[in-house]
Amino acid sequence: MKNLIFPLLCCVVAGACAQDTTPKKSNIPATIVAPAVSPNMANVVFSKRVWEDIDLSEKLNNHMANPQTRLVDILVNAISSGELVAYDARPSKNDPDGDSFAKALSPIEAKGRLIDSSLVMRRDANNNVISSAMTAMPYNAGDIVKFRIKEDYYFDKQRSVFEPKIVGIAPMFKHMGIANADYTPAFWIYFPSAKPVLAANQVVDADNVAVGLTYDELFTKHIFQATIVKQTGH
Repeated sequence: MKNLIFPLLCCVVAGACAQDTTPKKSNIPATIVAPAVSPNMANVVFSKRVWEDIDLSEKLNNHMANPQTRLVDILVNAISSGELVAYDARPSKNDPDGDSFAKALSPIEAKGRLIDSSLVMRRDANNNVISSAMTAMPYNAGDIVKFRIKEDYYFDKQRSVFEPKIVGIAPMFKHMGIANADYTPAFWIYFPSAKPVLAANQVVDADNVAVGLTYDELFTKHIFQATIVKQTGH
């Protein structure tokens, strides 16, 4: 069991921002959303915020890349239809980690963060370069092979248990044309606002590890393998 947990100051801000920007009209069918953790803060003696990467190549996470119900497709489609709001993941002076859900992106901007570009050069008859320009490549959902989650863990002294609450989820993207580039969040989605969308989509798992579960249940029950990349707490 990992020692995990942390205050929800950013979460409170993020929740207000998500509530203000999420469209009121919903095309999501009525589904049962898994109850979120609502800790009694009077009983919380330790908390920690954790950032974890989910690698879809890991066996326990393979179903998230299944073309039938690919996680990135679910999120992108919901953003395109206005069911979800994507937030800028680029660090700024007021948001050094780029994950406080401070700046909403348009659906076009969000999808653009998942598209790579390449340098196209024009040459003359002597094969000399006369001009060059970065050109967008076609979007390929299969390029998204990692996700990052931000979550808070609480230790409840009364029940002696650690409880996680996912705050945000971000598809990770790597610019292949940039030397030594690493995977970074393309954009963030405020997880509580995504629960109805995830609850409306069932996991397709060839190995029957998560058979019968919705994506909301899968994340709420922590049925995935992840690696901690950063943590803070007190």
